[in-house]
Amino acid sequence: MKTGMIGLGAMGIGMARNIAKAEYLTGVYNRTAAKAQSLAKELNVIAFNQPEELAANVDMVLTDVTQLAEPEVQHRLDGLL
Repeated sequence: MKTGMIGLGAMGIGMARNIAKAEYLTGVYNRTAAKAQSLAKELNVIAFNQPEELAANVDMVLTDVTQLAEPEVQHRLDGLL
């Protein structure tokens, strides 16, 4: 199953690494693009530029975002939430 991770904060980054170890992680997205790009390089996955891009390319999306980011995620992810 292709899985994507949105939100690479203190908890999200650990979740992404564990999913990658299980060989399910396809890609990541974070509001701070450099953070997503760095982790994607480390884990050999795709750093998506937009959350809807990630959602369109995976079977399952996991999110781990702060309350401050939650409205942005809800309103930007067409068809995800």
